[in-house]
Amino acid sequence: LFIYPVSPLELQYGALLEGCGGELPSLSACAPHPPHLDKATRRQQKDARAQQDKIAQVNIHLHALFAAVEHGYLDKARNILESTDVDVNSLNADGLSPLDVAVLATNRQLAKMLMEFGAKEGTQFKNSDSLGTHLRRLAREAESKLHEVTGCAPERTCREDACTRSSAANQAGTTGCAGGTGSEKDKQAQHWERRVRTLKRLVAGWQQTRVPPAPPAPELEVCGAHAVTVRLKDTRAMQPIPKDQPIITKYKVEWSSRADFSNVCGCREVAASGTNSGTRVLAAGLTRGRRYFFRAAAGNIKGWGTYTVSVPRSVVPSSWRDVSARGCRGSGGAAAALEALTAAAASARARPLAPHARLPRKKTATIRQLFTAASKFQKNLRRGVYLACILYHEDKVLVTSEEFLPVIEVDETYPTCIYNDFHWLMKVSCSWDDVKALRSDMEKHTSSSIHFRLKLLTAAAQMQSALCIQDLGQLYHKPLRDSHGTIVLSCVNSVKSVKSVSALNSRWAAVSRLRRRVLSEDNTIGELLMASVHEQIAYHQVRKSSTKEI
Repeated sequence: LFIYPVSPLELQYGALLEGCGGELPSLSACAPHPPHLDKATRRQQKDARAQQDKIAQVNIHLHALFAAVEHGYLDKARNILESTDVDVNSLNADGLSPLDVAVLATNRQLAKMLMEFGAKEGTQFKNSDSLGTHLRRLAREAESKLHEVTGCAPERTCREDACTRSSAANQAGTTGCAGGTGSEKDKQAQHWERRVRTLKRLVAGWQQTRVPPAPPAPELEVCGAHAVTVRLKDTRAMQPIPKDQPIITKYKVEWSSRADFSNVCGCREVAASGTNSGTRVLAAGLTRGRRYFFRAAAGNIKGWGTYTVSVPRSVVPSSWRDVSARGCRGSGGAAAALEALTAAAASARARPLAPHARLPRKKTATIRQLFTAASKFQKNLRRGVYLACILYHEDKVLVTSEEFLPVIEVDETYPTCIYNDFHWLMKVSCSWDDVKALRSDMEKHTSSSIHFRLKLLTAAAQMQSALCIQDLGQLYHKPLRDSHGTIVLSCVNSVKSVKSVSALNSRWAAVSRLRRRVLSEDNTIGELLMASVHEQIAYHQVRKSSTKEI
């Protein structure tokens, strides 16, 4: 059993633990060592404690998160998840995740908030019975430790321990039920009493928790020749929830080629999103033209509930080519002709190298640009047009030092019909490598109609220079606009490695930290942009898979 330091946690999270007596969560902290030990044992414990101090410094945010979850501090737990890089699915010393503790404490609002940040159940226990056995064992061990410390019978522990602590607080050196130094034994008794109380509360929560009822009928949507999207509605959006309604933390979706599900072709288990929009499950790898039946069940730490069949009852994965006589766009040599045209355009834009005398000047400008690139990023977006870039890798997204996406101003004004220029930029996004050459060609023309497009190319070139990357990705299918007329054009791209981007004053943050806010008409463009990150990344991933199929 480990001892975690209290002082660093008190310094950084004093307000968080104000209602807990400045103590660590009883589920992840352990009682102090007995004072009467020989010199060698104390030295070993001191070395072990120093090692644990280093670990605790790294995990200080995690300890604070478990303290907030254990005591039901919703706002403070949300603040920790939004302001730190703590892993919401970490386990404490008892093998429980934050979501496990929230569900066992029957705190519905806290569990919902954790699931919004991507929280899942712990994977330490194979089934519900093993979790219940584990909790009861921990409670018995804690009661035994409390009995050893106080020397009282288990059923009298709490009452007599309270008397011991009261007398110890009023008179230094007072002895407990079994004698010894009152102050030291009082600290141990307080800890183990608090741990016993917490574990008994979790055991009671486990006993009262039931499997969820059947969820609302899932909706089906064919999204390709080999894939179907299953949308699971949240019960909170359907009707008022009774207080004793079990908390739903996960869903299971099964599909079969038979209506009676005698042969299950596939199954997927996903964590509940916690949002009112529901949870989406992608069933991929299906056979084209084959009819599939779907059903779904809701679950929690107690297991799975009954299944609900989908609406419609079954679907057939297909694509528009199944009902159209048109062939693939890549057939008939069209792809080869397009590649030849691209190569010809690239060779036509080729420029001779600059003289050697001008190379040092170009190098100096490049270095200066690297150090000033971060200053071009905007956070307070006023009226105008801006270009944003969302670079993500697995579950991380690139943000600036101000916890905002890389955004560069295009212009303070924009044309009345911006969609013509937006569609033109969408074509440019197919070949980001030609931005500088295209801008040089367009600068030769003095037409006022291309002035805004030159601004777009300039912003794209600045974004490439600031992020040290050429491919900014695909343009999001629609501009983002707020009530004040501010517009953001967003590019989305997935990078193979975080090392491929070396922008100054930027770092990689977990996507789950970007909270999915409830939007309204009063939201600023910055709030709209940050709230749409999840949707833009999901759209980019689906678009990539659809492009491969096409």
